[in-house]
Amino acid sequence: MANYSVNQKESISSYPCFQLGKSRFDQGTFIGRFRHFLDVIDPSTLFTTKQQLRNAILLLEEYKDGQLPSGVDDQHLWEAQKIKQAIIHPDTGEKVLMPFRMSGMYLECKKCLTYTHLYSGTFSGNYFPKLLLSSS
Repeated sequence: MANYSVNQKESISSYPCFQLGKSRFDQGTFIGRFRHFLDVIDPSTLFTTKQQLRNAILLLEEYKDGQLPSGVDDQHLWEAQKIKQAIIHPDTGEKVLMPFRMSGMYLECKKCLTYTHLYSGTFSGNYFPKLLLSSS
């Protein structure tokens, strides 16, 4: 009988030592890439308030400056980076609107597909997919 155990390093709730701009999960394995993808499309980031976003950005700036407040651990830093990466565009530095974020896009794409499947016998159901295909 095989003994399957998950060590502390592989636990889903464990937080490795924080590295700014890096993934929390091992990108060299399928499971690590899969967990990173799940982290990126996490819909909970859609409900982040402006104040939470400001706090996350401030915490990461303090980390860069080497002036972390007491009580901040790796978990706080990883969560702050997740919030910032989910909301702030990496090239422009501007806030990305909810429907266009990875977590929002996942939900919006499902709505479009469901719409086209449900209304496939109507004019809009026939026209909409053709419009999408012709635009590419």
